Amino acid sequence: WQNLYTQSLTIDGRESIVQTDGTKQLVLLPMMTYTVISTMIQKLKFLPNYCFNRIVIGETPICGLRPLTQTSPSLMYKLTEILRTIVDGVRKQHILSITLIFYKKNDINMVYDSYSLVFDYSLKLSNDGST
Repeated sequence: WQNLYTQSLTIDGRESIVQTDGTKQLVLLPMMTYTVISTMIQKLKFLPNYCFNRIVIGETPICGLRPLTQTSPSLMYKLTEILRTIVDGVRKQHILSITLIFYKKNDINMVYDSYSLVFDYSLKLSNDGST
């Protein structure tokens, strides 16, 4: 996952947001976001075969992923693109929430498990930058 994170840090490779007053704020959120999302996605390896899942950003479903296997390189590349989009969107404060939903196969109304992340961009760092 660390290698995938390195590839998908952000579009421009930076982890800081330039504030409207011109100052830069270091953002630790992308790594935390990535860690939580990748942990959730790790669960794909352990899902029963009768489940499928969907990633939703805000109200928009962006992707459906089948259960992950050791021989799914194309899925991993797809995952890198999804994560790059998510991490960059969070860094730029465009994304308010992300939901990963696991459904029972062939039954969109039966939720097997789900996770949601909600981002609060109103929180400010302390003056000494220790938080």
